Amino acid sequence: MRKVLLLSLAAAAFAAASAGFSGLAPRGRTLRTRGRGQAARAARRSRRARQTPAHAAPIPQFPHRASWLGERLLERGWSNSDPSNHRGPDRKTIERILRGGAVRNDVLEKLAHALSAKHNVSVLDIPQD
Repeated sequence: MRKVLLLSLAAAAFAAASAGFSGLAPRGRTLRTRGRGQAARAARRSRRARQTPAHAAPIPQFPHRASWLGERLLERGWSNSDPSNHRGPDRKTIERILRGGAVRNDVLEKLAHALSAKHNVSVLDIPQD
């Protein structure tokens, strides 16, 4: 434990010296090192700062599919929950598709089946980008 502490203090002193810091604390105070808990909390705060903010909207992976589905729902006068009434995907999955999110192929097949209730739609009609 002492070796690790001494090595980390030496590394900190070298980094401070190379940055132009004299290593002396202001007004005669002694420098305090972080404890194990403090270092872990600082690392978590640093990781959180690098993450995407919660208010940032994700970039849609399938924008053409989202607009296509929105147009099909408008043509039929359907809400997001109506495809599930025709043995299609549930409301949350429809919302994911409308946001441009990725879904499995079997979900696209269910969507095509549900949309075929009023007009004939094939899985091949659904945009794949």
